[in-house]
Amino acid sequence: MELKKKYLDFKERILEVKLVSKIKDIYVKLSKTRYFSFIVFLYLVGIIMFISTLIRNNFTIPVSGDFTLQEIPFYFNGYDDWWKSITSGKFVMWDDSAMLGVNNIGANSFYYLFNPFFLVLLLVPRSIMPQAQAFMMITKMVLAGLSMKLLLEKFKVKEETTWLVSLAYAFCGWNLYYLWFNHFLEIAVLMPLFLLGIEKVIKDQKPLMLILVIFISGLTNYFFLISFCFCGAFYAMFRYFQNLKYYKEINNYRKLNKIPQLVDVRFEVIVQGVFAFATGLMMASIILFPCFAVALNNTRVTSQTYLTRLTDAIHLFSSLPFSEALKGLNEVLFKWQNNQEKYLLYPLIAFFTPNVSCFDSIIIANSGYDNAYCSTYIYAPLLLLFIPSVINAFKKNCISTLIALAGIGLLMFTPFAYYCFSGFTSVAYARWYIFVTAICCVFIAVQYDKRDEMKIWSLDVSFGVILCIYGYLLYKSEYLIEVKMSNVKEMDERIFYTYGQIIYIFIMYLYLRKNYKKPEFTYNLRYAVALEAIVMCNITLLCQGIASYNNLYHGQKNISEEMEIASNINKVDKSYFRLFSSTADRNGNNLGMMLSTPGLGTFHSVYNYELEDFLDWSQVQYGGRNGWSMGIHEKRINLDEFVGVKYYLLKQGDNNVPFGFNEYLTTDSHVVYRNDNFIELGYAFDNIIVTPSYENRYESNQTLTYQGQLSSSSKETLINEKAYLTGAILYEEDAKELFGENYSDEKFNYITKKQDLLDGLYFTDNTLKDSMINVYYAEWHDQPTFIDKEENYTNRGAYSSSKTRNLTWFSYLDIDTSSLAIGEECSSRGKCFVSIQARMGENLDITLYGQKDGKEYVLNNDTHMKHYFSKNGDSKKQRGFYVDDKVTRIKIQVVETMNNNRYLLKPYITYEYEDTYNKQIAKLKENPLLNVTQDVNTFEFDTNFNQDKMVVLQIPYDQGWSLKDENEDIKIYKGQGGFVAFYGKQGNHHYVLKYETPYLKEGFKMMAIGVFLVSAMYIGQNYFYFNKKRYERMFSLKA
Repeated sequence: MELKKKYLDFKERILEVKLVSKIKDIYVKLSKTRYFSFIVFLYLVGIIMFISTLIRNNFTIPVSGDFTLQEIPFYFNGYDDWWKSITSGKFVMWDDSAMLGVNNIGANSFYYLFNPFFLVLLLVPRSIMPQAQAFMMITKMVLAGLSMKLLLEKFKVKEETTWLVSLAYAFCGWNLYYLWFNHFLEIAVLMPLFLLGIEKVIKDQKPLMLILVIFISGLTNYFFLISFCFCGAFYAMFRYFQNLKYYKEINNYRKLNKIPQLVDVRFEVIVQGVFAFATGLMMASIILFPCFAVALNNTRVTSQTYLTRLTDAIHLFSSLPFSEALKGLNEVLFKWQNNQEKYLLYPLIAFFTPNVSCFDSIIIANSGYDNAYCSTYIYAPLLLLFIPSVINAFKKNCISTLIALAGIGLLMFTPFAYYCFSGFTSVAYARWYIFVTAICCVFIAVQYDKRDEMKIWSLDVSFGVILCIYGYLLYKSEYLIEVKMSNVKEMDERIFYTYGQIIYIFIMYLYLRKNYKKPEFTYNLRYAVALEAIVMCNITLLCQGIASYNNLYHGQKNISEEMEIASNINKVDKSYFRLFSSTADRNGNNLGMMLSTPGLGTFHSVYNYELEDFLDWSQVQYGGRNGWSMGIHEKRINLDEFVGVKYYLLKQGDNNVPFGFNEYLTTDSHVVYRNDNFIELGYAFDNIIVTPSYENRYESNQTLTYQGQLSSSSKETLINEKAYLTGAILYEEDAKELFGENYSDEKFNYITKKQDLLDGLYFTDNTLKDSMINVYYAEWHDQPTFIDKEENYTNRGAYSSSKTRNLTWFSYLDIDTSSLAIGEECSSRGKCFVSIQARMGENLDITLYGQKDGKEYVLNNDTHMKHYFSKNGDSKKQRGFYVDDKVTRIKIQVVETMNNNRYLLKPYITYEYEDTYNKQIAKLKENPLLNVTQDVNTFEFDTNFNQDKMVVLQIPYDQGWSLKDENEDIKIYKGQGGFVAFYGKQGNHHYVLKYETPYLKEGFKMMAIGVFLVSAMYIGQNYFYFNKKRYERMFSLKA
């Protein structure tokens, strides 16, 4: 045994030596490549740019905003889905972590699902995903620089110039502006490769690279593939006409030397270019088909789009005089609908000024995010060399240069490209500016190598023009503030950065003027660009904000413990359930993704649009109808029950727990409550509630479940949620199909009056008077902290909206409810659910008081959540409380000073007793779904009804769901405003609900055709042009 152990130890040491030796060999080989030093240099610059953030935040880069809200939880979710797919052997097509459930391919391909840069991270442990994201963020910038270097080499740019320009591109303003959209940085990598693919078709008649880049772009981010296609078409046409003389020389040479060719090279390039675009898109169809099917339901597409306006303007030519129709078309093509002056400044700001945040610009401070702006900044040295490059190019090829400048200028200063390059949606996007950035880098690099031909006065002109543009922009920004242009606010400290930038440009101008022809000039410029990149990155992070990684999701200790709790529950409980966590709020809508549990909220641009009515009826979206930030976070018992909440994960001390939930497990920081009234997967109803047809649902507010513009009353929302558990809510056309034109099926009850849903709900709309509410204003007296004493409050008297405007921190409403009957019958009817209407965005701490032995005591207290941003946009109003005694007083306290002109809504109170709720639950439990099992994309369950029922599941509706009863296909309807519903027959039945991504099969077939065509092309080229390289060696031409 001892000898064997020594042998194994010796063998292990030998293997370690071999491994180290192998790593050294790989390093030596890599270090000899011409790209190694370049890549190392870019990594060093990238690490230095983010070093402060990395050190302070556990080697993460938690950029405030969408990065922490979306990108971090998305990667956790993708990690789980992919490993579930790998271990089960079934690809996860239905993802239930994002707001009850979404089409995984249709929703998540936009962000990460097939993104190669994400898929690499599947190799790291789940626990270090945020750290891996930080490393990948820097890596993507490095690879962007490398891809630009490859493109510049195609244009035969000198080595030292490729280093300089590729460095500027790697850390350009576009990349820093979109730091918080982590899934955009891949596009900076792909854009130069895309242009390189076009060049290979134009110059070499080799389409394979272009095909592959288009395919990979589709996998990475289909939104940008639209931009690629439009931008690529413009670029390809321009480069094609630039090379016509070159093609003519090739044709002449082939004829002269009797070299066989199938077609004229000019036609060959066109055919290969069209073929490359077409087959690339065909290969990407496996993603494009499912994704576009979902995206076409996005409100940015379904609302009036730019394409609609454009086609309407074109149709005017058939009904109006030519001059009037032309004027209308001109308005659509060349004029912005609003903020014309601001949008005409954006391209200048983007190109001439450095980036300062992921939100707005250095010159114009926007109060809201504007998609029509982003950055094209490529640093002061290249900026100063741009105009000399234009002058130099104009002297050599004036027509070509003029066309290029006029074309790009027209695209940047008119709205057409902003809509066109994003698929003619209703939103103007400047995301296509990466194309402009890449083109400018190539143009400057090519001309830079000819700087010996540049005149010194061209630098003087360049500096003068830049100085004038800065002066003009500063003047216009002040003007926009004076005229109170929409969304433009006063400049902050960033104005000093502007002045500092002007000084830096002046210093760089002096340096360029003196040294631009010296041999070491390019080498020195490289470090000037690197230094400016480091400064711009840190200013961007400072202005945008870096969240504290340790404090995300209420602290890393909190989220780690919640992950462990959720993991333990998942191991023990195999039922289909949802988990409510008090950590989830508007800063944590995607918490379910991190906990790996079916989600109750999301912040996602491509959520399940089939849920739109349900989200509207229950005010789930923070921004109101069509918003993409949403969550079920208010502890509303009927809503929680309907969507299948089985567990409440609360922090210690939070006693605001719905009735029916009892303590399940405790830790040092958390308590988990389990719902004893839980009903798994769905409900069977005798009652039918008919709502107007889907197309007409917003045209009338007479429907039972209609929630129109958000009103001051809490009635509608709570009545709707009561209805979810009372009957199957069907659209009129579906109800008529199922039960006849006059709803004649006698097996069901048809609820036609809203009054029929009010049983057990009590409202205080008419009994809670303004005089019962006193407004107390907290006087701070210029103190750094507030002392909570009676003398520091001013009683403003009875409630009115004007008295609650601009309330300071600690101000509160004092509501005397002693004359109302809220919770008065708790002793005989059980606990009482109290819903208080209050604007969720105002950060309110609500306390309910009761009386016992003549003394006041706290019945319940809950802030529910605290919003740290976008308070003005929050339209959610309901908050749930649970009490076991009469409520005699309610205190609603502001825990953050309110924004200007904001006011507290007059609170209204609705309540319901536990016995009413239990009665409703008992009826639903009479006909449960039996033997529920779940697998990837599949649910199975049995029913045994004594008569036919209408079944509504807790699974959101989607076209991809199919339902079978043994071998019989069962038609699926949309119930409760967005859930799977079907007609369940009496007797024993076994159902299988299966999900398949819509249009995935069609996309796969199209991809197969594309792969076949590419293979045929490759074989054909090798067969017909086997001697092509030999002829090319004999004959070499330059464009």
